[in-house]
Amino acid sequence: MTIDSSFVKNLFVSDVIKVDAGNSIPLGDHFYFVNSGVVSGSIGVKRPAKFKAEAGQFFSLKSIINPEDKVNSALADTMVELTMVKYNELEKVLGGTDKNLSALLKSLISQGIH
Repeated sequence: MTIDSSFVKNLFVSDVIKVDAGNSIPLGDHFYFVNSGVVSGSIGVKRPAKFKAEAGQFFSLKSIINPEDKVNSALADTMVELTMVKYNELEKVLGGTDKNLSALLKSLISQGIH
């Protein structure tokens, strides 16, 4: 299943950025949804592992649940368009959700997203 970028844009206050192939993607207090293109990088504090995120996928989101899963580096393999969302926007959505649904969403994030 692929998530549509308009869903992400409608759910969160966000910005869209474009990064040329070969350039680093800025990391910080935000996560990304890949609208188009391919991103690769490294994730994990103690045991870094490589990841690849393509259109329809998130990255730099897992660390909001577990700081050990921080993205260390991200590079645009191709020209990419990304929706950038600050972590506090996710906290607002989760905070306004039923606590059981919030726990389920956090569990899904920790298991299946970079």
